[in-house]
Amino acid sequence: MNETINENIFRTHASSFYFASFWLGAKDFQSVSALYALCRKVDDIADESTSSSKSFKQLTHVIESIQAKDITNEYVEHLMSITPLVDAEIFTHLVLGVRSDTQPVAISNEKELLQYCYQVAGTVGLMMCNVLKV
Repeated sequence: MNETINENIFRTHASSFYFASFWLGAKDFQSVSALYALCRKVDDIADESTSSSKSFKQLTHVIESIQAKDITNEYVEHLMSITPLVDAEIFTHLVLGVRSDTQPVAISNEKELLQYCYQVAGTVGLMMCNVLKV
C-alpha cells in the first residue's frame, strides 16, 4: 500500500497515536502508519459490511491467504511490506478476533474475555512493539 495512503489513514483515524508519532523518526513513522493502516483495513471489513456472513468469509480468506503466504492477496502483500517484518501468526490472531466480531460475541468467562481482548487489542500492541523494536 502506498506510504501516503497509509499516513493519511493513520492521521485521520488514529488521532492520539498520530500525536505520539511526532517523536518517531521517519522510518519508524512509515512502519507504524503502514501497520495501523493494515489493521484498520482488516477492522473495516467487519465494521463496514452490511453482511456479517460476507465479512466472515472475507476474513476467513485473509486468514487462509496468510497461512498460505499468498502474496497475491492484498492483505498479505501489505503485511509483508512492513519493515521490520510483523509476525504473521500474531496478525492472524488479530484477524481471528475481528472475524469473531462478525458474529454475536458471547463471552461467558474471564478466560474468553482475555482471549478476545488479546485478539482485538493485544495483538496490535505486540505488532507495534515489533515494528518499533521494543
